[in-house]
Amino acid sequence: MIRIANDDTAQPSLLPDLTPMLDVIFIVMVFLMLSVNVAPLALPVDLPTMGAEQAEVVEEPNTLAVNVFNESGGWALDGKEFQSWEQLSQALLAAHKADPNQSVIIAGDRNAPMERLVQLLSFLQAQQWPAASIQMEKSSTE
Repeated sequence: MIRIANDDTAQPSLLPDLTPMLDVIFIVMVFLMLSVNVAPLALPVDLPTMGAEQAEVVEEPNTLAVNVFNESGGWALDGKEFQSWEQLSQALLAAHKADPNQSVIIAGDRNAPMERLVQLLSFLQAQQWPAASIQMEKSSTE
């Protein structure tokens, strides 16, 4: 005969424990809620109406050359290297103060991150620099 104890000791339930599954569901929901609502930021750029055929040889003596290197290299202004953005921006402000009509030519390394170019263009726009050009290289297929 089967005897059942009458004491108040807790007996294990035969139902499955849903706590781990609920934890996983809530973690996935939080991840999706945080990642879905990210709005991309964009900087509008006015593109030239013509292509590379519009490129000209620069012979102006009143220009500054800014080089954008990869992460490890930093920046350069007229051949003088800078390791941080703060140093370069101070040098650009000093050059702009010395001659406000100077134009800027930007030359970038192939491995330089796009963020550096956008940072430089935004800075030049904020300082109301009169002109900026991006140095181009003729492709070997032409």
